[in-house]
Amino acid sequence: MVEACGDKVQRLYYKPYTMQKSWPADPPKLPFETVPFYALTTAADGLWVAGGDGLYAITAGRPITFKIMPPFEQIDGVDISFAVPGLALVRTDIDAHVSLGGGAPLLVAR
Repeated sequence: MVEACGDKVQRLYYKPYTMQKSWPADPPKLPFETVPFYALTTAADGLWVAGGDGLYAITAGRPITFKIMPPFEQIDGVDISFAVPGLALVRTDIDAHVSLGGGAPLLVAR
């Protein structure tokens, strides 16, 4: 994740692409592959970010927490999940040409 403001760009966070449940947060050397992040939204207690491997909660003064993507249900042809309080997750096919595991999730604060 990066922050772009005017002509200044700053890296805020990255996670090595791994299936391990624990990893060093922001390792000093940028790994060859990192988790793609697709969507970011504000929530009552901070930010939620949808990554290619799950959801990340960013709250001031706390470490970033990770949750496995909740199950989706199909409603009128749309894959959606209301499993996270305050959020609606909608699965899209935005990365279908390179994805092996399904669509990219978009987040909508409720």
